[in-house]
Amino acid sequence: MNNLKENLAYLIEKHGINPTVLARETKVNQPSIFRILSGESKEPRRATLEPIAKYFGVSLVWLVEGDCRGMDNLNDALAEHTGFPMSGFKQVPVVGHVKGGPDGFLEELGYPTGQGDGHVEYPARDKNAYALRVRGDSMRPRIKSGEFLIVEPNHTVSPGDDVVVICRDGRKLVKELLYIKDNEVRLSSINADFEPVILFQEEVEAIHYVAAICPSGALYQP
Repeated sequence: MNNLKENLAYLIEKHGINPTVLARETKVNQPSIFRILSGESKEPRRATLEPIAKYFGVSLVWLVEGDCRGMDNLNDALAEHTGFPMSGFKQVPVVGHVKGGPDGFLEELGYPTGQGDGHVEYPARDKNAYALRVRGDSMRPRIKSGEFLIVEPNHTVSPGDDVVVICRDGRKLVKELLYIKDNEVRLSSINADFEPVILFQEEVEAIHYVAAICPSGALYQP
């Protein structure tokens, strides 16, 4: 099982995520992921490994038995040695830098939609996915300065999801969606310094699903 440990660590590092993000996206118990990475898990269950393999776009056989050593280009290496390219990953463009303002709304710092500053590789399910780079510490502890929000605008949102809320007056927020009912959109603030926000539905133009928070090292620049 040493190959499994090394392969999983390689995949995580190559694609700029962390075990916490992997656990959230795959619904795999986080301690199980840490046990694999530490080498403590001798025979992980198939039910644990299958969603991880699917998330990274590799075969279950490669995840457990493949050899990641010496792979400079993961896509090409997997295609050549295993026949399982990482087709699930997409280049998600970074379309802007944002920071939290004093009123809890986002302040955009540049790069309008359609113009980017590199990309983040992520297995986005939405062809219109985009990334926002966070500046400043106003969204800590959940989102740190330099990290990226991967946003999937066509994904259905549910209570408990992190979302980007776009208001008709142009303001934007990054919040946790609590509920939408009785013509109200209630949002919980990521930063505990701000109170929950209640908006009328007619004030809201769109609510975009935040699929992941990726670390600063995930950026690829041309």
